[in-house]
Amino acid sequence: MGAIYTLGPQPGTVIRGCHFHDIGCASYGGWGMYNDEGSTGIVWENNLVHHCQTAGYHQHYGRGNLVRNNIIAYCAEEHVRRSKPEDFLAFAFERNIVLLGEGKLFAHVDTNWDDGRVWLADNVYWKPDGPIKDFAGKSWSVWQFMGRDGTSVVADPLFTAPEKGDWTLRPESPALRLGFVSFDWKLAGVTGDDAWRKLAARPFPPMKYGSKPKPPALTLHDGFENTPLGGQPANARQFVKNPATLAVVSEHASKGARCLQLTDGPEVEPAFDPHFYYQPGHERGLTRAAFDVRAEPAFTLLYEWRDAAAPYHTGPMLYVEKGAIRTSDRKLADLPADTWAHIEVTAKLGPDSDATWACTITLPGQQPQRFDGLKFVHPAMKELRWLGFIGAGKAAAKCWLDEIEIENGPVK
Repeated sequence: MGAIYTLGPQPGTVIRGCHFHDIGCASYGGWGMYNDEGSTGIVWENNLVHHCQTAGYHQHYGRGNLVRNNIIAYCAEEHVRRSKPEDFLAFAFERNIVLLGEGKLFAHVDTNWDDGRVWLADNVYWKPDGPIKDFAGKSWSVWQFMGRDGTSVVADPLFTAPEKGDWTLRPESPALRLGFVSFDWKLAGVTGDDAWRKLAARPFPPMKYGSKPKPPALTLHDGFENTPLGGQPANARQFVKNPATLAVVSEHASKGARCLQLTDGPEVEPAFDPHFYYQPGHERGLTRAAFDVRAEPAFTLLYEWRDAAAPYHTGPMLYVEKGAIRTSDRKLADLPADTWAHIEVTAKLGPDSDATWACTITLPGQQPQRFDGLKFVHPAMKELRWLGFIGAGKAAAKCWLDEIEIENGPVK
């Protein structure tokens, strides 16, 4: 999973003087320096890490680790990763040089960097082929305003020729002014007789990173008939603190005997609970998503499609509240109390996208109402990575969902 992997408390451990490069993976891993579960009290210093498929440094979770005076460069997917926030100092990241390749600077979830539990100082960040626009979803000025990297700089570290493997810093390097101490990466490697060292010094072709298998595009039709009463929706992700706010019930189903009940109220925290979402993985073609909904007038239901950008882009978005179904800027239809409505949303994705969507609403005993040419909230949304339902109000009220469908096919 990583060039050097640690696990659990290891106070006094120092990992220094290593040269890690050309590290890939088939599906998971591909990190350089990896502090896995509970790694504690470990120092990483004077290491050169470059051309990793994923991050040069990754901490899953742990506390009190120190990452200082390292060079991390040219990683394909990400450079520095924090996977699980906890309520103490995770690690300090100081006097490092990060030379960006194609990957993000800070990964993997932007909000993992919002709690102030990582100390960052005196680092140099640089992207040779253009500006760094994303610091965990924020601009550089906002990142520093939040107390991160107050003494760090975005500047060319002035390596002699990193593209040729010469990581020597020129005397005028801004990293040296911030306290970076040059080290000789060429001292890393095997020891022993000349034949053994010559064998280890043989040149190898550049690493061909493994192709991580993509999960198949999601196709779903769930009427909750096979979900136990009190259970949460299958194939969806949800992290509600109180399971009773998102539960399958045997009352009010639009078809069959069961449906999903969302219960909101002033005591429900966080404010976006109850919520759940699917990860469709739709990259192109025509996506159709449909669901039946019944809501008490005081309930606010937000339905949304998102991509995986940081920050994310929203495409189609609907509200069901106050006895109506509406977009962000117009009312589409009335929804009387104690009435089920069938809602169908379609949109083209990928290269076929025109940043518009269609919505069809069908009420009992009425002809379907179709609305074409509705505009995406953000026209840059091209892929459907997140499709979610959110209880966005604070009033004590309930909403019911049934017959959720998600499918994708070619544009006809």
